[in-house]
Order: sequence, then structure tokens, then C-alpha cells
Amino acid sequence: MENLCPTGQTSGSSTPGDSSRRSEAAGDSQGQPAWCVCQGCREMPSDIEKKCCDQDPPNCIAISALMVSNVLNERGGRIGNDDRGEMNRQRRKAAYRRFVEWKYGSLGSRNREVIPSCCVWKIRDCFPDPQGQYTGFIPGRGYFD
Repeated sequence: MENLCPTGQTSGSSTPGDSSRRSEAAGDSQGQPAWCVCQGCREMPSDIEKKCCDQDPPNCIAISALMVSNVLNERGGRIGNDDRGEMNRQRRKAAYRRFVEWKYGSLGSRNREVIPSCCVWKIRDCFPDPQGQYTGFIPGRGYFD
């Protein structure tokens, strides 16, 4: 299985359609959420996070070369922290910011966009939390207006 994480990073799963990535609370017999088109998404805890990149499986954004080069490859060298969990948290947050900037441009302070589930999980697979604890989407000001 191809690892699309940057060199030296781990990946829990790296391709859409991998049955090990699938949630048990699924929309079809193979465990795919009903709202997913790309076959790379996993169930998410809130309705607002149940967003797919809406691409055909071979064109899923999460497995694209641009995702690797624009989002997963670290810029600026090593983050100065020897705690692997904290280092991965910082890398995850930086990757989320790079994704938003890549896809939506600079949004400004407290403005948010939901990242597709397939991309969220690609980032989490590359920069995992040791306890599997993730914050999820936090809406900014006026998100639901």
C-alpha cells in the first residue's frame, strides 16, 4: 500500500477504499459513509464535519500529489519539541492551516472552513495523536449566520 505521508511519518491508511479506515457507523455494506463520494471519508462526530471532497475515488483530494506537496510536506524544518504527541499535534494544526490556505485562500482571524473528512483523516493518519483524541471542527464567528 502506498504511503502518501511525508518521509518519516506514519500512515494508518493511505488510500481511499481501504476497509481498515472505515467506520462501523456506515452508509453501505463496505462501511463507507452514505454522504461520501470519494470513498476516502470516515464517519465524523458532527453533521457539519460530514463533508466529502466530492471527487471520484481515483481523484480524491486526500491522495493527490498536490495534497502531499501543499499540505503534508512540512515547511520550515523540524518543530522543536521532543514529545512525539505534541510534535504531531503541531504538525497536524499546521497541515490543517496549509490545507485551508491552499483550497480557500487566507480567511483571516476566526474565519473557518470545514475540511473534507478524507483530507482530515489523511492529515490525522500522517500526524496521529497517540491517544486518538482529536478536537474536530470549531466554527468561527458568524459561521452559522
